[in-house]
Amino acid sequence: MRLLIMCSICAILAGCGESGKVLPVDELETKQGQLDAVRGQTGILKLEKAIQSYHSTHGSFPSTLDELVPDHLPVLPTKPDSTAYGYDPATGKIIN
Repeated sequence: MRLLIMCSICAILAGCGESGKVLPVDELETKQGQLDAVRGQTGILKLEKAIQSYHSTHGSFPSTLDELVPDHLPVLPTKPDSTAYGYDPATGKIIN
């Protein structure tokens, strides 16, 4: 009986059945694009929050995004393609 229960649990964890279906390449690319968009927006939101925190502390916007580390961010987020976000220090806005 234990063996049957263990086999059932392993099958569930391995993703057998409908939940374990293999997605077509175009659907995977769509999902990857959606994930990249969410990651990009998350990075922008983190930067905007850190810029506002810096502004509240210093009364001005940082000259560069590097000034946010480590007091306002542990590390600078990057775009999903691993490039840096653009930044306008005059307005404190992220340039996407």
